[in-house]
Amino acid sequence: MNRYLPLLLFFLCLSFLSLPAQEAHSGANFATGNIIDTVLCTHTPGQSYALYLPKEYTPARTWPILYIFEPAARSHLALSVFQTAAEQMNWILACSNNSHNGPWEDILAAADAVLLDTQEKLSIDYEQLYTAGFSGGSRAAMSVAVITGRVVGVIGCGAVFPSVEEYMPGPEKASFRYVGMVGLKDMNYQEHLGARERLTEFGIDNHLILFEAGHEWPPSGKAVEAVQWLVLKQQVENQSPDKALLQNYSNSILAAADTFFQEQYPVLAVDVLEGFRTDFGVFVNTEAIDTRLRQATGDKAYRKQLKEREKVNKKEADLQQKYLSAFVELYWTITGSTMPPDQLEWWEVQINYLKKQTQKQDALKRNSAYRLLNLIAARSAESCFEMVSQENYPLATALNELWLIPNPEDVFANWHMARVHALMGHKGQALDYLERAVEYGMQYTRSLRAPEFEFLKEEKRYEQMVQVVTQREK
Repeated sequence: MNRYLPLLLFFLCLSFLSLPAQEAHSGANFATGNIIDTVLCTHTPGQSYALYLPKEYTPARTWPILYIFEPAARSHLALSVFQTAAEQMNWILACSNNSHNGPWEDILAAADAVLLDTQEKLSIDYEQLYTAGFSGGSRAAMSVAVITGRVVGVIGCGAVFPSVEEYMPGPEKASFRYVGMVGLKDMNYQEHLGARERLTEFGIDNHLILFEAGHEWPPSGKAVEAVQWLVLKQQVENQSPDKALLQNYSNSILAAADTFFQEQYPVLAVDVLEGFRTDFGVFVNTEAIDTRLRQATGDKAYRKQLKEREKVNKKEADLQQKYLSAFVELYWTITGSTMPPDQLEWWEVQINYLKKQTQKQDALKRNSAYRLLNLIAARSAESCFEMVSQENYPLATALNELWLIPNPEDVFANWHMARVHALMGHKGQALDYLERAVEYGMQYTRSLRAPEFEFLKEEKRYEQMVQVVTQREK
């Protein structure tokens, strides 16, 4: 793991700083204004990345760059999230096609490859290096910022801190600003809330953007908001915020607050407005915002929800710990591929209770239940992946079954169950779960053509599925 750290330090702290701008790129000709899905890394065979250059890009000047880490190497998706923001702010985007949700050696090797290749081929402003990521990629984005000490801004979506102590930020490793982004139904929502205080203690200026979704990339409009915040914060430091940009950002903040008010979430609306006033209030007229805040905070519904939020968050934290402890017990009680009846019944009771909570009128309780359901599904999936890597397929089957209980129509969970059965040579079960994945909306034939399914090629059911998904791709 640590053997990659010197490489990142070398490329960023030595190579980048030692090359004059006119010599820092090879003059490679890339199309601008469109996502390029594959740029091969010259010095690291097998490594590649997706690239986006803004329409105005020219090697004659240097440009900010955002390095993005996607946990499933869905680089085109990741770039599409930030494409509008990149075009508005004239940023370069680069996302590895090799970096996944671990192990760390592979993540940092992929980061090395992209850092070196973009250094040689593009005209980069090394004073404006940014990282971003989703889920495990978010933890990687912060890790690269800490390791290099050269990143000025991090955008972390759906997760915050890395799992390795050496890559954690601290008071002496706080050279960047941080924007957290998380869905209200995301199981890592509580992590983002708790991270704000810790980041502030570390001396890291930070901002949190919430949106109505589960564990997923934010909509592109929220990515624009994140990038604008980072740019404006840099401008504010120089006492020269761009008036048009500040007005644009202000409009998006007011719209976000209005949405939260409409969705009966006054505590979040107040958080948004107070955050804007704190960050940029000295540069704009906040009279309208101040009036709105006085009205909202004086309202009985706001005061009630403020107290209720504390109770809901406390209960959610307790249930999180309860479920995580139950997973540990699960590893010791499963024999073969079948979960003990009492364990299965216990999980079904918990999941059914949470599903009922998602029907609540109360937005706080409803979203908390969604987060806990997502936690169960995510932990089941992660544990299942680990068992597959250890070739413990019977235990992987039981964990995959638990993964399916919260959402039996999850395409990926059904596909993965088919994969586990295929690895065990269970042709019938593999076909059954593949059919479910296709029925529930599988979009890509490459998923059906995974190596594990090679032995199904002669099956009529399999060929019919390929035809259906191929048609969807057109």
